[in-house]
Amino acid sequence: MTIANRIREIRKQEKLSQTAFGERLGVSKDVIVNIENLRVQPKPLLINSICREFNVNKDWLLDGIGEMYILSEEDAKLMELFAELTVNENPKLQKAVLQLCELKEEYIDMLLPLITELSNKK
Repeated sequence: MTIANRIREIRKQEKLSQTAFGERLGVSKDVIVNIENLRVQPKPLLINSICREFNVNKDWLLDGIGEMYILSEEDAKLMELFAELTVNENPKLQKAVLQLCELKEEYIDMLLPLITELSNKK
């Protein structure tokens, strides 16, 4: 797989058109088209922009080594907590989390201060 294929894969994974992808990176659709069609190689500045904007692993982008995305510390912590939740034997906690995940954002905004206050009172 070439770097052009990996850039296309990132764009498709992000569900962006070539135009929208270029806009996020500060370049035109033509630049993205030319890279994806192997007419030009991406410049180091664009490679760095892709990695920063989409949290992409630079080793993967350049050489196909490792995972496509870099997990933030917060994402890694969430994954760990959800993994623990699946084996947790507290059905009330599991039900609360499932219902919380289904709430509209406006209700989450209303609940967040209460949850923060309660968690500070451990």
